Amino acid sequence: MKKSVKITILGAISTLSLAACDAGPVGQTGDFSGESGERVGRATQALSVCVDVQRGLPGGAVEDTFLDAAAPTHASGDSLVLYSGLSSGSEKRSLLKFDLGFIPAGSVIDSATLKLYQIWRNGESTVRVHRVNEPWSESTATWASSASSHDAAVASTIAAPSQLAGFVTSDLTALVQGWSDAGDNHGIALEEDLVLKTEFKSSEEANAARRPMLSVCYTAPTCDDGVQNQGESGVDCGGPCDACPPAGVRITAPGQAYGHHGACEGWNGCGDAATCALWACEINGYPSLVSYGADAPCTEFDNCNLFYAQGDIEWNWGNWCEVRGVTDIVCGGAEPPPDPTCDDGVQNQGEELVDCGGPCAACPGGVPITAPGEAYGHHGNCEGWNGCGDAATCALWACEVNGYSQLVSYGPDAPCTEFDNCHLFISQGNIDWNWGNSCEVRGVTGVVCAN
Repeated sequence: MKKSVKITILGAISTLSLAACDAGPVGQTGDFSGESGERVGRATQALSVCVDVQRGLPGGAVEDTFLDAAAPTHASGDSLVLYSGLSSGSEKRSLLKFDLGFIPAGSVIDSATLKLYQIWRNGESTVRVHRVNEPWSESTATWASSASSHDAAVASTIAAPSQLAGFVTSDLTALVQGWSDAGDNHGIALEEDLVLKTEFKSSEEANAARRPMLSVCYTAPTCDDGVQNQGESGVDCGGPCDACPPAGVRITAPGQAYGHHGACEGWNGCGDAATCALWACEINGYPSLVSYGADAPCTEFDNCNLFYAQGDIEWNWGNWCEVRGVTDIVCGGAEPPPDPTCDDGVQNQGEELVDCGGPCAACPGGVPITAPGEAYGHHGNCEGWNGCGDAATCALWACEVNGYSQLVSYGPDAPCTEFDNCHLFISQGNIDWNWGNSCEVRGVTGVVCAN
């Protein structure tokens, strides 16, 4: 007898029926603190397809049989009835298997319901459903070959009521999801306590409506469902989807953008989305742009950071006018900045002065003469511009030129290009203010002085 599957469509389009299910919003993913992140997928609308698998319907296959402990080598695949429990003094179990090869790999199983027609019985019972973990065939399966081929864990149950006759159901959603994910569908086994027996119509039943049926609704994976599935190497990219973009670091949080061009002429000079995105990478410490999203009016974003020029930006000013912004910026080419420490030469993490106070050691007595980002230049590649020679001498000269006689402490030195404002010594009492950024002079910050 032919064994097959029926595809049922919810909301007919043609001869097939597809139920359109709104997947709802998918949360943004990624890291916006400088750690490696990932591109974000957004789910749009997915189609949930519902399929009834039953012998006699076109398209698939169903197998079922019962196993009898009293006849351990007898195959009962042609029986009109499936048994579980104690019958005629011996234990009986049943096996059922539904062909689910039509479900695409990586699908989400929305529901899976087993429907059986229970024959008359007197008394109530609970039939337990187990996952079968070995192959079998209804024409050859026997108690000896298959009675112990199922997991001991109960996957689901069937409440078998005391009734003349009627349909009973069992939820197999989790079981079918497991089969779909692992690709190892060997069906189910039915068994119950050896007190009563339960009888069901088998797939040999002449009345097709009373044959066992498994109704499955599933949502197939797509390349825009916001989930890494179906062999994708990233979220909605790679495998059967478009190639994934180069690895990088996402610098824009959801709703955050960097402003460029638009109606506020003269406020910024980046001109187009690509340039603006590159500048955004550079101002966040990354030398290259990997990818960026579409641009839109800054009023569409929660936070739009507006460029004045390539290295100058007003944070969260872009919403004030019709500047356009670009989001989803992914940058590359640099390691993320390290976490703040008590010896990084920066006043951060609640420090009272550079690298002291707050979570760090108490600050020494004295007067800080350098603001955050300010330094005094010393030695380096600009020969002849200064003569202080080392960081300690430069810091002392900085105290003296500011009217203090002694140096209390100072921070580490670094290239002046790392500071917003670097003052360059020509000699001990002669200084050019804020000239150090023009060459490879080194500077020292965190200078604390006293008299």
